[in-house]
Amino acid sequence: MRGFILSLDPAQVRDWSALAAVKAVWKAETKTFTYRLVNIERLQKVPYDEIVAWTIRAFRTPAFRQDVSFGPILCLDSTGVGVAIRDMFLKAGVQPVSISITSGNGHSVVGGDRHVGKARLIGKFLAAFDAGRFQIPDKETPALVQLQRELKSFRAELSTAGNARFEAEPGEHDDLVLACSMAAWFGEDVLKDRNVGPLVFSGATKPHTFGSGRSGGGWFAEAARHHGGGSEFLGGIHH
Repeated sequence: MRGFILSLDPAQVRDWSALAAVKAVWKAETKTFTYRLVNIERLQKVPYDEIVAWTIRAFRTPAFRQDVSFGPILCLDSTGVGVAIRDMFLKAGVQPVSISITSGNGHSVVGGDRHVGKARLIGKFLAAFDAGRFQIPDKETPALVQLQRELKSFRAELSTAGNARFEAEPGEHDDLVLACSMAAWFGEDVLKDRNVGPLVFSGATKPHTFGSGRSGGGWFAEAARHHGGGSEFLGGIHH
């Protein structure tokens, strides 16, 4: 089983929104997923409709539908401003996996939304990363440099009840880590448990009406060109 998981951590206009694309491959011999971060970007001071348009263009990249057994899957942090953005995706014909981030380490499904503890999200990602199952390109793009900075700034604390809590140091961001964490969590907690054959996740059901937007217009188009043997794409897409 193999496919792509896209994950969006949206933010208010003044803050950073992060979008990650992760390739997940099931290893039958170890019964685990391996993950490759094929691209990650962040935008600031961009209206919600442009964030949605940016993500939809990425989601519809043909390369993410070639030689795969599922997907692409779009995970969305629907906490806070994400509720309005989720509704914009639905209006555009794209059905995201709606994730409401909560405190603690739990995971439940409420009204179609998945309520997931922040410690669980980040813990799944860090466990895969530490085990060498989540690969991050060794390149110095602005987003990758920032991701490394965010990883170094994260701290784990244990409550008196023994529960883990992950937080960035004061003044540091966590949008890129959260984008990676949602993708890893979906693989570890959802795909892994239903690894019973090909998954079908059609996502978009009708053309969207958004324009090209001011930023990130060719972001995932590079993936399609690389997939067909064209220009370089961050991290590459290798099946």
